[in-house]
Amino acid sequence: MTLAKPARVQLTGVQKRSQAAGLVRFMAGENQYRRVMVSWTARAEGRLLKRGDLVVLSCEEPETWGQSAEVVSYNDAFRQITFDHDLEWDTNALNHYVEIRRRDGQPWGPVRVTRGTSDRIAIVNAVDYANEATRQGMSLPDAIARSDLADRPTAAFSPGEPRTFRVLITEGTPDTDGEHITLTGVLDDPAVYDVTETGVTPLPDIPDVFSPAIPVVTAIGAQVYQRGLNLILQAGWQPAKGAVRYIADVSYDNQQTWVRAYEGDKTTFEAIVAGAQTIYLRVAGVTDSNVIGIFSVVSVTPPPLIASSDFFIMKIQPDDLVPELSRELEGLDLLDQIADLAGEGRVVAEEADDRARAAILQIAEVEVTAEKALAIFGTDVVAEYDENAITVGERFTAVADVTGQLIGAWKVTIGSDGFFTGLQLIGANGPGGFQSELKIAVDKFLIGAPGSGFGAEAVFSIGTRDGIGRMVLRGDFIADGSINANQINVVALSAISANIGTVASSANVPGTGGFILDGPNRRIEIWDV
Repeated sequence: MTLAKPARVQLTGVQKRSQAAGLVRFMAGENQYRRVMVSWTARAEGRLLKRGDLVVLSCEEPETWGQSAEVVSYNDAFRQITFDHDLEWDTNALNHYVEIRRRDGQPWGPVRVTRGTSDRIAIVNAVDYANEATRQGMSLPDAIARSDLADRPTAAFSPGEPRTFRVLITEGTPDTDGEHITLTGVLDDPAVYDVTETGVTPLPDIPDVFSPAIPVVTAIGAQVYQRGLNLILQAGWQPAKGAVRYIADVSYDNQQTWVRAYEGDKTTFEAIVAGAQTIYLRVAGVTDSNVIGIFSVVSVTPPPLIASSDFFIMKIQPDDLVPELSRELEGLDLLDQIADLAGEGRVVAEEADDRARAAILQIAEVEVTAEKALAIFGTDVVAEYDENAITVGERFTAVADVTGQLIGAWKVTIGSDGFFTGLQLIGANGPGGFQSELKIAVDKFLIGAPGSGFGAEAVFSIGTRDGIGRMVLRGDFIADGSINANQINVVALSAISANIGTVASSANVPGTGGFILDGPNRRIEIWDV
């Protein structure tokens, strides 16, 4: 083939024809594959980069915005946006994003949102809200505000899409604030480096991975982060030509064995993974004829799993009446794992106005590592009006570790303004075998007959009166046929037979008559005033 208008370049340091051919092919690859420019703002550490440096960019923000809507109202107290129609929420997406159009046409956002009580209601993430308001110097109510004669504010909505890019730095411009720098680069492509010089022995043809019949996955991006007490693997890659679906496996033992983590037609996924020093991820495309392409492998170093004491709201405290179980549980390493992660509840139902709010929250957390397995499930029912609030909650917790230790707990609480009442059932195995403990925190504990209803009079109760603990029994008190006590005060005493030492009547009250029946000394004494 003869080019009509070939480009001519002058290269220094070239000593042979094969070297020139390789450099020219590399330049042609740059011109063909490096065509997409990107720019972003980084903090001061971006000044360490120079032209030609290779960096990896990861983001989850949507590549294209698929839905739009008008903002009907906004409640800043609950960060709740109401749109003019229902939005399509992707159940497989990790996050959803909203971008608000300001009065001047500039975007406010994007920020993460979660679904409210209906498809047309979105709750803005508190962290993203604070970061965006600080970055722009404008709050969300200010961005949405319009005059009475203006059109409603509009918003773009889309699920998140994890992506990773290899970028070559081409330019850097410091910002005027002295803390940031705007970096510009070009997207790199592995095909640029696929250069074979004349006279150099090519690699073996096993197999032809660039055949259109075999899908090849490139540019895999993966990260592991902590959500609650779980490690979450999040991965994404560029679509492979010829692939109709993808399979992804993970390995915790240096690629000796693999566990299937994902199978589907999407190019992104997330999965709960176990802890390991290094996690390997491999992804391959599958054709419509079930031909599996070449696996592309990347390694990920997960962060250490942090279980802060701020997460824990369920604790086992010593009990003076039954101290054995609590004292043994205090020595177990898993005791502090029995917890509920604050702020991780999923909104099942919610409704609110300017003065009141009612919500049902659900918590479901699981974790499996090489040392232990942990599961937590719970529900909170919340009602608020003005400054008053009450919460009814229930928690189920189960923990098992590699040493054979087991802990299970069930807890029901009702709380308001720092005061709570409820019950907690705990079961655990330890040095003394499996033991259980039930704790009840109430002002009055009542037991009634079945079918009598909750309003009927109880037959047994435990409570406090004037700060003194009292137990009341309406009925017979029967154990082994005997009652042992230091003192018994009664109005009337009836007995068929009595085996007693001394019986006295008014013997120690001056000015009154009485009698003494002294059995051991065989003496009877009776007197009047």
